[in-house]
Amino acid sequence: MTTSERQETIRRLADFPSRLEAVLNETHPDRLDEPYRDGGWTIRQVVHHLVDSHINGFIRMRTAVVSPGTDVMGYDQDGWSELADNREMPVEISIDLLHALHGRWAYMLDAVDDAHWQNVVFHSENGEESLEYMLKEYAHHGEHHLGQITGHLAGAGK
Repeated sequence: MTTSERQETIRRLADFPSRLEAVLNETHPDRLDEPYRDGGWTIRQVVHHLVDSHINGFIRMRTAVVSPGTDVMGYDQDGWSELADNREMPVEISIDLLHALHGRWAYMLDAVDDAHWQNVVFHSENGEESLEYMLKEYAHHGEHHLGQITGHLAGAGK
């Protein structure tokens, strides 16, 4: 990635919580417990999953900057999605957390020296991942789930 492409991707990551919040503000609360696809998680679970995943990503990326070559662990996202907080908790709590997390994440990434973008960690499930790769993946991850949510809400016609 060029410096400008990285900066744009960091901006997308920073802006993601506001985009998600805007969609959820227009969503009737009853819709949050609808699965976004047959057999899939509910919209509520997807929102809470985003926090689970992005907290892990934040830690992994910090690790890549400070301790390159370190092993990082995956997590059981399906198991976590079935915990009571992911199934029942108000989404506003996770939206607040995403705002704070993504703000701090973007601040950290804006300060990363060019020499560190190719630093790698070794993910227990995915193998070697560079800081630059993780930036692209986590920016895409949020947008992917936002697309699932908006697609479901638009397609269901409620």
